[in-house]
Amino acid sequence: RGYLDRLADGRLRLYALARYVLDASRQPEATEIDENEIWDDDPGYRAIHSGARRYESYIARLHDSGPGWEAVRTGLDDLAAVSRARGIPIAVAVFPLMQRSEPYALEPVHAKLERAIEERGLLALDLTDVFVAASADPRWKNSFVRDRVHPWSTGHGIAALAILYWLLDHDLVPGADEAVHDRLLAEGPAAEMVRAAL
Repeated sequence: RGYLDRLADGRLRLYALARYVLDASRQPEATEIDENEIWDDDPGYRAIHSGARRYESYIARLHDSGPGWEAVRTGLDDLAAVSRARGIPIAVAVFPLMQRSEPYALEPVHAKLERAIEERGLLALDLTDVFVAASADPRWKNSFVRDRVHPWSTGHGIAALAILYWLLDHDLVPGADEAVHDRLLAEGPAAEMVRAAL
């Protein structure tokens, strides 16, 4: 029930966008929906289609203050409460934008997120260096990014490896020992690239 309440509050971006499009399609004066008109009114959609620098500015503003940052803080507070109540460590992986300008304008946002995560007793893992390494590696640079925000399956695999290695390095995988590390490192070039980036 709590999850459904959060959806109804519009905290989930995808749900909020779906609700926005559905509401726009139900307007009585519209006989035919102009999708461009609907999406042109959405600041996130406009920003993502205005170039990397503009989208980075949009994301930075969301994390500056106001309702966007408050939603992040509330979510982190909720995670910290679960961690304390259950006595389990919780790690938060921070993903960078997949396509970005250089220099990367969201480094201050990542630093702010990491501080907020750690202030609540949670663990933070920034995946930026891993994705920078993947984008420079000719084996993956053209196959791991779908768009500015989303990786392809290869990118998800790279993130999963990075998270696993990070969890192993921080002794957060019960029963894992050096043999697990050695076996994973023997699994190929993706493993080597991820380990080097971490």
